[in-house]
Amino acid sequence: MFQTKCILICAFILLTQTVAKGDDFSGIAYISSLEGHATVKHLDHSEGKKTKLHDSILFEQATIFDTAYESTLFFKLSNNTSIGILENSRLTIKEFSQEPFESNPISNQSEPSSSNLWGILNYGSIALKTTKQSPLSSFIIEFPNIKLEFYSADCLISYDYDILKIALYKGNIHAKFINTAKSFYLRDSCYYETNVISMDLEIVESIKPLDQANAKWSEYIEFLNYDHNRVYFKPLSTMDTSIAKGMILIPDTYFKKPFESPKTFD
Repeated sequence: MFQTKCILICAFILLTQTVAKGDDFSGIAYISSLEGHATVKHLDHSEGKKTKLHDSILFEQATIFDTAYESTLFFKLSNNTSIGILENSRLTIKEFSQEPFESNPISNQSEPSSSNLWGILNYGSIALKTTKQSPLSSFIIEFPNIKLEFYSADCLISYDYDILKIALYKGNIHAKFINTAKSFYLRDSCYYETNVISMDLEIVESIKPLDQANAKWSEYIEFLNYDHNRVYFKPLSTMDTSIAKGMILIPDTYFKKPFESPKTFD
């Protein structure tokens, strides 16, 4: 009887340790480009903090990003997703968790480990670049009565005055109505526009050619692609506060400049 109890206790401890190892860690973001005034704050109503270039943000709780007039904020997440927040916008990241990873050499073309991100575009415009993701991962941006799931997509999304606009340049998006099982797909390249009334009534608007999207949006996507390749994440051996560290990639030619010392980033 005593031996049986020992076996059960040992099995319980082993199971507990196994579950603990599978827990997700908070993901991080690395600010790669910044123009104008942008702030970040937590949903605990703490005071907004002005962002700085090359700052790292740890998602230990829900986080709000705000940009002002003529301001932009671009950052890359440790799951190799890049996000650009355009002027007069608010993006709330309700959750971003990611499993630890080891990657050498580090790739910018795929996700280094499983992750889960749940965001809400409260208003404004964002540019997104999601790389190839793990089958166990999820990346969702939510709106009234509809949510978008992303799979290796380059797109720009605008939500203002109850009108949702999506310009998909590459990849595909799965759009799901929240209250039912009804859904539809957007595939590259296309433009989609709807409104809150249609979303409430679960009406799927017609999908249009990409050339009907705002012409300037393509410039943001081109910059996002460039910015994405400048940043990579180095996994950390100790994970007390974070699973990785964001860094800027510097071209080899930078170190070959005559009579110059690489004291700053390009």
